[in-house]
Amino acid sequence: MERGRAALPCSRLQEEFDEGVLMYGYFLESRLVGFLGIKMAGDVCKLNDIIILPEYRNNGYGTELLDFCRQKAVQSGKKKIVLGMIDDNIRLRNWYISNGFVTTGYRKYEGAPYTVGDMECSLQQVTKTITLFGAISPIGMAPNKISLVCNRSFLL
Repeated sequence: MERGRAALPCSRLQEEFDEGVLMYGYFLESRLVGFLGIKMAGDVCKLNDIIILPEYRNNGYGTELLDFCRQKAVQSGKKKIVLGMIDDNIRLRNWYISNGFVTTGYRKYEGAPYTVGDMECSLQQVTKTITLFGAISPIGMAPNKISLVCNRSFLL
């Protein structure tokens, strides 16, 4: 069952792209297996999405996208990365904690059956060089790219 940002319609992704969200695909050979959406604002990088296709999870690709996000944020002079995630996803929350994030608060949205946990990670001591197994490329929102990103089996 899709929840949270994984349930967004493609039209919302298009709106976010038009509003300045930077979108990147993670490709193994020519297959899109991951997606990263970030927005730079003030001294903060807002991490909207890290999504990896289920059959490609637990191979380090999400960590590579997170490291790429950190690199982009540092290059842009940001001080921290912030995100909101469905808080009952304990495995994902623990993954973020193991990658330097701390919980800063919680939000409940009317009608949503879950609580959103806000998290952040300081970028003061980021010096890690990233090594990629695949290729990370910007995704433009041209019609052929929208269908590639908005394949519902991808956004699980």
